[in-house]
Amino acid sequence: MIALGTQTVALGGLMVEGLSPPQYATGATIKAAASAAAGLVLGAVVLYFLADFGWRVVICALLGVSIALLLVAAYALDFGDRFDFGPPPSVLAQFSIFSRAGPRALFGASILLSMAALLPYAAKSILLIDAGFSVSQGGLIGIVFGSGFGVIGALAARAAIPRIGSLRVLGALGLGNLIVALGMAFFLRDGLSAPVVVMGVLWANFAVFATFTANRSLLMSLCQPGRQATEMATFASMEAIVFLAIAGGALALIDRVGIAPLLMAMAVITSAGLYFIWRVSSKITESETTSLSDVSTK
Repeated sequence: MIALGTQTVALGGLMVEGLSPPQYATGATIKAAASAAAGLVLGAVVLYFLADFGWRVVICALLGVSIALLLVAAYALDFGDRFDFGPPPSVLAQFSIFSRAGPRALFGASILLSMAALLPYAAKSILLIDAGFSVSQGGLIGIVFGSGFGVIGALAARAAIPRIGSLRVLGALGLGNLIVALGMAFFLRDGLSAPVVVMGVLWANFAVFATFTANRSLLMSLCQPGRQATEMATFASMEAIVFLAIAGGALALIDRVGIAPLLMAMAVITSAGLYFIWRVSSKITESETTSLSDVSTK
């Protein structure tokens, strides 16, 4: 997970430094869709070979393939001549992105709007197994089918962004998260239902990758020229820490509180996020316009 997080942050920096503003949405889509597609392909491969070879052989094989691909990338790709990231910033300068109203508003909106989808996404394996699925069936639904819905979500967000804008896409996804969470809470109040759990897990995968696409497309336009890579990395790191803390707390409370009350609580938070994004939309839009103007003058 440490390696994955480091790669995600590094790729975000390369993406914002190497793309022009009109390419931001496409770059965010490719990153999100590729991540989901990797989960789909690797999930299918693992499930296919797992029964015959076991976990140890499969994990060692995946590790070997990953190392080989990393060596090929390190040899074939040389970003040193293409990107000049400059000297490393000070610790305080790394958090300068949160001194501006637009990025702060986007950070808060992203956290609040994603809350209702966070539990079905983070606890999908637990929910599917508790709903009566075997480990392999849970992997097929949660990883393979879920990743497929993630690819669809990223592409759907990309198609919607030019028409209604990244901010409205985030709002629409937040509304979808709210409706699905309330529906799950209602139908799961007396116990887990396999169809409801599957629906919630698939939607959560769709929403998470679609939200990532819209979020990063907007975030890249909010970063200041010359500091895009640092600001992207800081934003992504702090976002991951917050989501990890919330997901960990929710998972710890499932057995004590139950899935339905937790979904209701997160739905309430997401409803607050819808109000929040409506109130701060002007700040995000103004910051986006200012940052893009700064880019165009350089």
